[in-house]
Amino acid sequence: MNSKPLPPHGTYARANGSPGIRPRCTCQPCNVVWRRTRKHAAANRQLGRPSIVNATPTRERLTLLRQTMTWQQIADAAGCMRTTLQDVLSGKSQVVRRRTAAAVMAIPFQAPTEPRLYVNATGCRRRLQALAILGHSLRVIAKQADTTDVRIQLVQSGRQPTLSHSLALRITAAYDVLVDTPAQSGASSTLTRRHANAKRWLGPTWWDVDEIDDPSHEPATERTPRYIALAEDCAELERQDLTRQQIAERLGVTRDGLQRALYLYKQKQVEAA
Repeated sequence: MNSKPLPPHGTYARANGSPGIRPRCTCQPCNVVWRRTRKHAAANRQLGRPSIVNATPTRERLTLLRQTMTWQQIADAAGCMRTTLQDVLSGKSQVVRRRTAAAVMAIPFQAPTEPRLYVNATGCRRRLQALAILGHSLRVIAKQADTTDVRIQLVQSGRQPTLSHSLALRITAAYDVLVDTPAQSGASSTLTRRHANAKRWLGPTWWDVDEIDDPSHEPATERTPRYIALAEDCAELERQDLTRQQIAERLGVTRDGLQRALYLYKQKQVEAA
């Protein structure tokens, strides 16, 4: 027995029915939308406009809209099923109906103005992957960030492109604590490191606070790690009697970013010694 709720009257889904599940609805609102949709489809065929189009532009628009809107808000604005939009964003659907694509593209985007809205997950993904390189398990990170193992795994793997601003803040805070905390010894930590290395994730030494949240920045992993270059440049400039603030400005980083690079550099020197 089909347990899905019936689409509302006046929608093409209700008017067209579903073979073997429910018959067509012939009420006045459904008849109007059914005739109009068929007429538009016939006109598009004659004009060479396919009814099915590539979903990439729609997926990009949904990624943008998800920063400030819930799935239900987007579905209501587009006049389609929420699951249809979720399949497009996840990549499960590589094509989409032209009218659905047009409806999504017509939804206006409003820049985030409240801390509860959605933000890009790139920085959090990089932080979680860096913690995995250190051996911190999903359970340890989730406990520190006050969330679930599943949520951490989704963000860490890259399968969740956006997340709430509040969760992003908790993950960032968890990273700041765990990045300087030795991972718990045991099988879980060993397996976490093996998995992270197999995925070729980057550890904390490849990032600084000025770059880790920038989606357009991809470190060149064949070069000297960023923190080493910054620390060595800082030592050279200190010999010229420049202050840390002046050095940070000359190197194009924040003072906090420079301090973090120096800390990592000294830490690696102690480990090597």
